[in-house]
Amino acid sequence: MAAGVLSGGAFGERYGRRRVFLPGVAALAAGSLAVAVSDGFAQVLAGRSAASAGPWSCPPPSP
Repeated sequence: MAAGVLSGGAFGERYGRRRVFLPGVAALAAGSLAVAVSDGFAQVLAGRSAASAGPWSCPPPSP
């Protein structure tokens, strides 16, 4: 997670925070929706994997 947040911060500085943040939130929402509608362990695992791709793009704000 720490390496992902550092990468997300670098991408945010380079491409703009909003351009990095919005796809990350969309990936988190899509993965969470996939988990919510799943009916087996494999689908839950796939949804959680997809959802974990989102938060790396939401770095803490820097001063």
